Amino acid sequence: MNKKKREDRKVVFSLLFYMFFPHYSQAKLFWNSMTEVEKEHIIQAFHFEVGKVKSKDVQQQIVEMFSHVDVELAKTIAIGVGVNPPANKSEVKMDLASPALSQERMKVKTAATRKVAILAADGFNGSEVNQILGSFKSAGITAEIISKNRGVITSSEGQQVEADQTFLTADSVLFDAVYVAGGQDSVDALKASKEPIYFIDEAYNHFKAIGAGKEGAEILSKAGFVSNDPAAGIVAVTDKNSGSAFIEAIAKHRHWKRT
Repeated sequence: MNKKKREDRKVVFSLLFYMFFPHYSQAKLFWNSMTEVEKEHIIQAFHFEVGKVKSKDVQQQIVEMFSHVDVELAKTIAIGVGVNPPANKSEVKMDLASPALSQERMKVKTAATRKVAILAADGFNGSEVNQILGSFKSAGITAEIISKNRGVITSSEGQQVEADQTFLTADSVLFDAVYVAGGQDSVDALKASKEPIYFIDEAYNHFKAIGAGKEGAEILSKAGFVSNDPAAGIVAVTDKNSGSAFIEAIAKHRHWKRT
């Protein structure tokens, strides 16, 4: 490439940079608005996503790109994926922050539009599940029943419901919360396989609300969690609270105190 072409290319890249540089301020505004625990969660997401990239050159380019948003963030990404720290030392000038961009700082939190996975098998407590589904509907929450197999499962009272998904076709990351139905036969069946335990464990590690009916608490204990810790978003649903405490936990969305 001759000198003139190199200069022309440099001019083009400079123009593109200054055309798009203001857009970095939007990302900076978002970053400034996060709480420390949210920032840590975002950094972990970068380590996961960028760490999946096979090309070191592409990983380095991503680090350089984010250095225009926040140099320290870019350095942290670089450390996590094993590339060089950013060469760029100048980030966009943006000191503003907005509470509306942070899940933790939002003043109004609602459970409406959230989606809950209900883990159940034959012998689940039908009246309990009906009650929690009614509470979900009133709160604007949708739910899907997850079981070992698709098809009909039968409650201890003879009620039949359709399992929407199986543990092979569903994943806890696709839900906002998990509820373990009561009913001893159902719980015993769930405890007999590793998939329900993994499903709950993954939801816990992503700081999501977890609820359980009376016997469902046994599953939480097997997964290594206390059966009732509302401060950490783990709620034992009883006839007394009719799921209200669990819905409050769902509304908070993430429960960072588990850290």
